[in-house]
Amino acid sequence: MTRAHADSGRGNDVRVVYLAPKDVLVARVARRCMMHLCEALTTMGAQVELISLRIRTVESEPTRTRSLWDVYGIKDRFRLTMVPTLLRQENMDRRSVGIAILFYRLLVYPLYAFRAWLRKSPDGSRPRRTVFYSRNYGCIAGALLLRRVLGDRARTVLEIHLPPRSRLQRVLIRLADGVACQSGALQALMVRDGLLKEDNSIGRHGGFSPQLTECTRLDRAEARARLGWSFPERIACYTGKVVWGLREIELIVQAAEYLAHRAVRVVIVGGRPDHAELWRDEVVRRGLHNVEFTGFVAPSDALLYQMAADVLLLYYEPGLALNDYRSPGKLFEYMASGTPAVVSDYLSIREVIRDGENGLLVAPDRPDLLAGAVTRVLEDTGLAHSLAERAQADAMLFTWSATARATLSLVDRLWGG
Repeated sequence: MTRAHADSGRGNDVRVVYLAPKDVLVARVARRCMMHLCEALTTMGAQVELISLRIRTVESEPTRTRSLWDVYGIKDRFRLTMVPTLLRQENMDRRSVGIAILFYRLLVYPLYAFRAWLRKSPDGSRPRRTVFYSRNYGCIAGALLLRRVLGDRARTVLEIHLPPRSRLQRVLIRLADGVACQSGALQALMVRDGLLKEDNSIGRHGGFSPQLTECTRLDRAEARARLGWSFPERIACYTGKVVWGLREIELIVQAAEYLAHRAVRVVIVGGRPDHAELWRDEVVRRGLHNVEFTGFVAPSDALLYQMAADVLLLYYEPGLALNDYRSPGKLFEYMASGTPAVVSDYLSIREVIRDGENGLLVAPDRPDLLAGAVTRVLEDTGLAHSLAERAQADAMLFTWSATARATLSLVDRLWGG
């Protein structure tokens, strides 16, 4: 019996009501993490309902023409409840829209969450335990109001990615029944500072979906043929957030300058079409001919690029508070892809990557060192093979199933289990 089958049914007396901060129709990394955690909890037998805002997306958004489940690569479906709004994707950054979203989080979501709590299972029963779960402080504030009404019949779990930055956030962390920290480093800091107790918190990373990876699995030549790649150069690839002016992308472009004379093409996957076009214009202005921007690629399709590359890049910009507490989902995908990775060196990254064993760590803000590490991997095939092989084995420690298992163990503790 596999571990997945052994765990299935473990959460069958648990209902998880996941309150999405905004929408899931704009397929970006944070939404992908939510969708896959919900899928993993469903696979383990929990009754999951994801409550999300319905917004009007732009024409280029893949969810306009493709199934939401297909875009995210979801196999085990769960209940998805869309809260109707008049919000539009192109206006989401406006201050007035932010106020409207806060209204939904505090006052509208609790009504939908209460309806989810009332909903019976297909067999007519109601799960014994209900958890209101969110990665957003506003959502958890609304859930705490509902928690007061329901009393011991429900619990709240807040997922945090950073230490609290305000007194209000510290209060909400203390009021939540449980807290899921996005890395062991973050949980250790919070416990040390007296903001959390170990018995009502966990420190766990995000994950990746082995099922989705294996469904996509191709060798390098097959993946390149599928993408129509016929580049003579070796390929260093980044997949993820691409925004005009983003320092992380700037550092990778600078590294590409060092790699230009080494017959290395840098392929940067992701980003809105207008942002990708601005970057294309910029690399032309700099006279770089070894950098390619693909524009947006659906999350479920990014795996193909990872398998087609010779080396993968993950190089966060320095100076961000998030850096020491990150749990980047794409890192686990990189590890599972079978392609060696070069990664920026931060505290939480060291919980996953051991330099020279399952990846190479590079000091931040040093594109010359990033280019040097890429060159080292490309010129030492033995090293490349050993890094990729070890990373692929280690990736199985960071699946969404493992994340869901840790989450359900926290739920057990919240009910005295």
